[in-house]
Amino acid sequence: MKRILQLLAAVVSLSIMGTVQTWAEFTLSSDSAALAAESYPRRMVMEEATATWCGWCPRGIVAIDGLKRDFPDNFLAIAIHGNGDKMAYVGEYGLNVYSYPSAFLNRKEESVSYSWLKRQIEQAGLTTDKMVRIDSIAYVEADEAYKVYTTTRVAMMVDNAQLRLVYVVTEDSVGPYKQTNNYAGGDKYMGGFEDLPIKVEMLYSDVARFIYPNCNGLEGSVPSMLEACKDYVYTANVSAKFNCDDYGKLQLTVMLYDAATNTIVNADRVALPKRTDLDKMLTIDMGEEPGTLKEKLGDNLYKVRNLTVRGQINGEDLGTLRNMMGGGRDWQTERNDAQLATLDLCDADIVAGGLYRDDEEELDKNNTLPKSVFSGVVSLESVVTPRSLKNIEMYAFSSTKKLRNVKLNEGLEYIGCWAFQEGGFDGPIENINIPSTVRLFYGGVLYRNYKLKNFNVHPDNPYYTCDSIAVYTKDRSQFVHILPSYDGKVVLPDNCNVLQWKSCTGGSFRELVGKGVTEIGSFAFNDLIETDYLAFGSGLRIVGDAPFADSYINRIYFGCHEIPTGSYEETYDQYESYWKDYENVTLYVPRDAVDKFKSHKVWGMAKKILPIEDTEFAYLADTELDAVDEVKASSTAMPHCIYSPTGVKFNRPIKGLNIVDGKKVMVK
Repeated sequence: MKRILQLLAAVVSLSIMGTVQTWAEFTLSSDSAALAAESYPRRMVMEEATATWCGWCPRGIVAIDGLKRDFPDNFLAIAIHGNGDKMAYVGEYGLNVYSYPSAFLNRKEESVSYSWLKRQIEQAGLTTDKMVRIDSIAYVEADEAYKVYTTTRVAMMVDNAQLRLVYVVTEDSVGPYKQTNNYAGGDKYMGGFEDLPIKVEMLYSDVARFIYPNCNGLEGSVPSMLEACKDYVYTANVSAKFNCDDYGKLQLTVMLYDAATNTIVNADRVALPKRTDLDKMLTIDMGEEPGTLKEKLGDNLYKVRNLTVRGQINGEDLGTLRNMMGGGRDWQTERNDAQLATLDLCDADIVAGGLYRDDEEELDKNNTLPKSVFSGVVSLESVVTPRSLKNIEMYAFSSTKKLRNVKLNEGLEYIGCWAFQEGGFDGPIENINIPSTVRLFYGGVLYRNYKLKNFNVHPDNPYYTCDSIAVYTKDRSQFVHILPSYDGKVVLPDNCNVLQWKSCTGGSFRELVGKGVTEIGSFAFNDLIETDYLAFGSGLRIVGDAPFADSYINRIYFGCHEIPTGSYEETYDQYESYWKDYENVTLYVPRDAVDKFKSHKVWGMAKKILPIEDTEFAYLADTELDAVDEVKASSTAMPHCIYSPTGVKFNRPIKGLNIVDGKKVMVK
């Protein structure tokens, strides 16, 4: 620690704007021959490619846990989650990953077997062959960059070195998320996963959140010639602007990468201090001078992080705010120096006039956030809308990179479709509530915001209500918007007759039953990725355009005895490609309707069409059945003759339709 403090004192006075190469050399009193090998411990780094959807990835989790236990001072893990995962970072990290799970031990691809990896670490030894040691210390600057000082030292002179530093930020205790577990019910030991279900809710450690500059390291961060027994210090600014769940649970791994051999020579890991917002809130009073925000900010234009704006603002001012968030005035432009994270417009009044994006997009309404005004901005984390705001147009906050908290004003009346949708896979929004005054709210508004934790509709809203699963019209007769984060079973109220346009798009739910549904809106089940089945009752009559567009669904149950009509028949040729995944569906319909559906141009494309009476959803067809709550069984066998609808003999009844003593009996 004394040596670290000396080091800090020597370099803190140097210019450290950006990333600066500063070499501070300290000659040790002893020579290389006198240095003990223990002074240069080897830290092996395992960069693991993993994913929550990968059923074999628990094997890597078990291996990492075991190696941490066996080598607490010599083993470091970095979990790089694959695309399609809610913690995905593999694309940004840069390693070539061809399968999951994969393990790269010091950049050599290895098996994810715990015993195999343990042998590799033991054979490599716990000290470095070149006696290379690195140490790091980090703290937070006001610009929210981690200032990192890294010391590299060798025991013997090295010439023509191609060593580079790689900085990786990881997060612990991420989640909970559900891990697919292919080891469930297995007869081989796998760290306890064999005793867990097929889906395991768990917290994740060592989750890769940010890499700087890339996996090949920072060229010039270590000199090509290193004298023995000297400390070479490199100072780096590592950005703190990345998505994570908790800035208090971050660690920084600094790896010494040898570009000549594509190996990790050594590494160090330090806990990152909790990030704090050191910038005070800046307040700008616009008065009755809309269009002057840029002028009033002056030199603070691209420096301010927290901003309150009062008074009148127009399209020109909204365009300035967009630039300050790194969005640019057009779709292509992004500023790398975007700082504005917190925006409070509570006491601002939006007035018509001024260009907010490009030459064609002028603000033409008062009290309105116009279409795409803050779409794609990169730094905005929190926003409070004006108390006088009436309308949020479509795409207004779509595809924001970091927007977590949204406070909408009482008095807001309209939220356009896709207003807060995420164009990527996992939207950042965690907190948003719908005011009592909102009268128009569409499906897709919160599309793909899977991190949404706190959501509510004001209880006094006369038009809408919600529960922990979805937004409905006030009388619950229409289903408006699935909550993206809900991943369980949805059972609609019996009086819910209509599934609105895009109402379930992007949902992560597994099952849905709507006994009373009479109408399915266009694209209602668009972009589902994990849905096992949908089930609807005999009253289904109308279906809109491409209801299952781009969705993977295993089974669909229709209780209706006639083919539903609707716009899907007229628009099938236009949307034919959207029906492609329907070809993988098994469709269940009443026995008397099987041939009708098989011969239909659209519904007949299903993989299979089978009688619904042979399933637990037979009741949806309203077929004449003798419904009972329970058929009691004796301790040995039933005193009845029991068969399945397909003729399989049972000793006791099953849930669903049974043939008991020649009668159809529904067991609930």
